[in-house]
Amino acid sequence: INIAVLFDYELDYISNAKIVVGCAGPKAILCKEAPSILRGEVPSEKLFKKAGKSVINEIFPIDDIRASAEFRNHLATTLVTKALTMANNKRSIQGSKGII
Repeated sequence: INIAVLFDYELDYISNAKIVVGCAGPKAILCKEAPSILRGEVPSEKLFKKAGKSVINEIFPIDDIRASAEFRNHLATTLVTKALTMANNKRSIQGSKGII
């Protein structure tokens, strides 16, 4: 599983967000539900966890010899939450964008 996260801020609110999850389906997936949860909200750990959990509604991991679909869902949720937190922390240092 790999994750890419980008969001913009307007004042202290998330104005735009993009989350892409790779290796969780036939091709990389641009998530729609998680960014809609983030838009217009003040960044917080609780918000990032909610967005992370919503990702499993949009990905299609498979069971194979390397990992089960259940584990891949758990991993995607955890990695999205962590990437959002890291991007938010990076934004505190760099300015108006959070990118991981």
